[in-house]
Amino acid sequence: MLFKKMLHVYGLTPRLEHYACMVDLFGRAGLLKKAEGIITRMPYQPSAAMWATLIGACCIHGNTEIGEWAAEKLLEMRPENSGYYVLIANMYAAAGCWNKLARVRTFMRDLGVRKAPGCAWVDVGSGFSPFLVGDTSNPQAHEIYPLLGGLIKQMKDAGYVVAEDVDLDNEFEQYNQQQYFC
Repeated sequence: MLFKKMLHVYGLTPRLEHYACMVDLFGRAGLLKKAEGIITRMPYQPSAAMWATLIGACCIHGNTEIGEWAAEKLLEMRPENSGYYVLIANMYAAAGCWNKLARVRTFMRDLGVRKAPGCAWVDVGSGFSPFLVGDTSNPQAHEIYPLLGGLIKQMKDAGYVVAEDVDLDNEFEQYNQQQYFC
């Protein structure tokens, strides 16, 4: 209602950002057809962020039909962005479309698109230091991995369930083996 009033009551022309907000709002509410309508009828070219927002909403609400349409448009714009492939793969995983998920991963491999490793900034007392998943070259790795192991144990004890595609126990196992053999 307020979006419509911008133009008709207040004489304000909505900008791309306003349309992007409407796509996000409709997507969060599960009104994916309305979000799709905003994108197709707006007087601007949709941004990659708008397509990604719609795919994220499709993932949450289990609509792979609209999600696939948005994914096609997104990859036409940004075929080199590994994060978008991960978003699309997550949509398929959430919907249980394992064959389509496998095709996305194969497509990434064939195009040479690689997902950047996860990165955290760790406070080392004198400032922050980047720490990449699987990074054993960090001088504080021998302190960081046991600390992370303790945090994960506390999280699991509190009821946190690790996502299926994350194998933190294997990550620590690999680190411990590397330390043992070094």
